[in-house]
Parts: sequence; structure tokens; C-alpha cells
Amino acid sequence: MHWAFCHLFIAKAAIRGKGTILAALILLCASVYSSNVQAQRGQGPSRVVAGNVIKTTRASTQSFVGTLQATRRTIVGSAVDGRVVSVNFEAGDPVGADPNSVSSEFAGQPLIEIRTDTLQIEMRTARLQYEQTQQALEELKITLPQNLKLAKSNQERFQSELAYNKSNFKRLQNLSKQSGAISTIEVEQARSQFLASEQAVVGARAEVKRLTSTSELQLSQAKSRVDAAMQEILRLEDLLNQYKIRAPFAGIVTQKLTEVGQWVTRGEPLVEIVELDPIEMVVNIPQEFTGRLQESMVQSASANETLSIEIEITGIEERFSGTLMRVIPQADLRSRSFPVRIRIVNPATGDTFKLKPGMLGRASLMVGKESEVVLVKKDALVLGAGGNRIFKVAKSGEKFTAVPVAVETGIEVGSWVQVIGKVSEKDTVIIVGNERLKPGAEVLITETKTEELDE
Repeated sequence: MHWAFCHLFIAKAAIRGKGTILAALILLCASVYSSNVQAQRGQGPSRVVAGNVIKTTRASTQSFVGTLQATRRTIVGSAVDGRVVSVNFEAGDPVGADPNSVSSEFAGQPLIEIRTDTLQIEMRTARLQYEQTQQALEELKITLPQNLKLAKSNQERFQSELAYNKSNFKRLQNLSKQSGAISTIEVEQARSQFLASEQAVVGARAEVKRLTSTSELQLSQAKSRVDAAMQEILRLEDLLNQYKIRAPFAGIVTQKLTEVGQWVTRGEPLVEIVELDPIEMVVNIPQEFTGRLQESMVQSASANETLSIEIEITGIEERFSGTLMRVIPQADLRSRSFPVRIRIVNPATGDTFKLKPGMLGRASLMVGKESEVVLVKKDALVLGAGGNRIFKVAKSGEKFTAVPVAVETGIEVGSWVQVIGKVSEKDTVIIVGNERLKPGAEVLITETKTEELDE
């Protein structure tokens, strides 16, 4: 509490005649005054929190300017000729997967529909044809076994008649020879019946053989007609799907190139879509840095890790973390620089995303040689007009004092930062309560934090 406020409270209490309150306020303000005097005289240690220093091996980094680009960009065209009857988007709209669609090559959200009345008529005809062929197949499955059974029954009947007629013919023939009681005409009639029975049996056997050999063929042909009818339905369904233009992937519409009522032809562009999550930054690095960067990628791949890159975007205070994807092995012939692609998770903001293609930013890439670096928590830094400094803890007898050390900063690793100065991993630095410390001030360490690198 400031001394001027104490005067104000005492005056108000005196006006209102509150004797007890007045006395308490006088005691409180006297205590505050005494504390302020002691603080001004430098009496009493400052309460602080200390932290450890880490020494590790790191490659030096360098910042490069880069431009954000969409991970994927496509112009969706029409696969058929026809008239547009529905457009379900505007430029800037997000498009995604269709929750009602089954997994297929293009199962995204429907964007444009083209008139399909004629195809619908053909589809109905194809379905009727399929039903007819299916019914014919089912009838064959019933009639073919019945016909074969009937043919076999006829064969058995004709064989029985043949046996009787043959026996009757021989009997009459013997009687005619022995006694002459049977006329020649009767014998010839019996012979004719016998021969007719033989022919009937031959015909019955041929019919059974024909039905046995052709039943499978007839069923196979009927099944083929059913399959052909089904394939026609599938062909028309595929053609109908081409009349409904879908998003090939989730993204944002950047250009609307058609409108309801327009006649479109096959191959005509209708809509442009870009994928923004994830998004990529492309930076161009000089030739001399590519070798070291590729070595880092190989080492990370062998360790089954990814190279994390710190990204700063112009105009956005938030920092982002990207993943180094690849170095394009083709240099710009004018600048002799190689494109490097860095993938970034793009935070969503409502229906759009925070990062957009075309934005400028900077990426910190490890392109230098590895060397030992000293790291402290970023909270240990005290920034000032005269430069950066940290406070080391020095012990003198039973007391601890704050010793300022001027430092320069280097690479950043998570919540840690490299400091260049008279600091070693054996030191303890102040990370909380260091903002208003004076050189040589006595400190009281309330907690000492020993932390590891948070990569």
C-alpha cells in the first residue's frame, strides 16, 4: 500500500469519527511505511525461484523467409456434357466428406449437379431388363429339372413297351412258324410295334442326353444375361455419379467457375479447391546449407524422428511448429537456392483456417555445424536497453546474492534459449523474481527447479 493512500484512509476515518478504524489504519500505515523504508534501504533478501543450466550439442540455426502454400490444389472439371441444375457452394466455403456417402474414389461433399432426366429413364429400363432376366433364370432353375425328370420317365416307359413288343413279336413269330395259326399280317403288325418301340426308346434316350448336357449351358447363359443386365445398371449408376460433381478432398473453395443453367462440356473447369490443413511453407535456402540440412534429415529418419521447425508468420503473434518434409533437388538457376518444404498444422478458426496461402513468414532451420551450447529457461532472461542479462546465484557464507551476467542469445529449444556468456552447466540462475533485482542483491531462494530439455 502506498503512503499517500494511507493518508487518504486516515482522513476519511477521522471525518466519519470512527475511532477504532482510525487507530487500526494508523498502525497499518505505520507498518507499510516501515516496510517501504526497509525496502528502500535494501534491507531483507528478495524471494526468488532458481533454475538449472543445461549444456548440450546443437546445430546453429538461421532464419529464412518463406511463403505459405496449399498442400494440395485442384481444379475440378466436368466428366460429362450437360446443363447445370444445382450449385451447392460459394467461393470461400469449406467443403469436406459427405457423411452419407459410401467409401469410393470421390466420396466428398456434392458440389454441382447436372441434369440426368434421360439417364434416369435408361436406368428404369435397365432395371426392368434385369428383373426379366432374373425371372427367366429362376424359371429355368425350376423347369429344367422337371423336363429332365419327365424325359427319364418317358425313357423308362418306352423301354418297358419295347420289352413287351419285342416279346410279343417273337411269340407270334414262333407260333406262325410252328402251327400257322397266326397270320402273316399279325406277325408284321407285331414287328412294326416292336420297331416303333425301339425308335421311341432311342428318341427318349437322346432327349435325356440332350437335357442333361444342355441344362448347365442354359443356366449359364441365363446367368450371363442376368450379369449383363446388372453390369448395365452399374454402368448407368457410374455415369449418373459423374453427373454429380464431388469434392475430391476436404478443403476451401477458392474459385466458383459455373452457375445454374450453364451448359458445360466434358473437361470444362467448374470449381477450384485447396487443402489448407495441413499447410506448407516453402523456403529457399542457399546451396551451401543444403548438405547440412540433408544430413540432419537422414539422422532424424534413422532415429525414427521428425525435424521440428519453429515458424513465425508476419502479422501473427502466435508461433507455430512445422515438420521438415523434403528438400527439392532442383535449384533456381538464377539464385542457386533450393526449395525446402515444411508442413504445418493449420489451426481452425470457425469455418476457415488461421494460416492462408500467400502469407509470408520465417523458418528457423538448423543449417550450421553441431557445437556445444548452454541453455537456460527463457524466464531467466532479463531484457534491457543495454542488452540481455541473467542473474546467477552466488553463495557467500550463509547468504545468497544475485550476480548479473551479460549474455547474447542464440537458438531456442522449446522453453529454453541458448545464452552466450560467462555461464556454465554448473551454475544456478534466477528464473522468477529477477525483473527488479539489483546487482549484488541478497536473495532468498524459495524453490530450485531442475528441469530437462522439453524438445
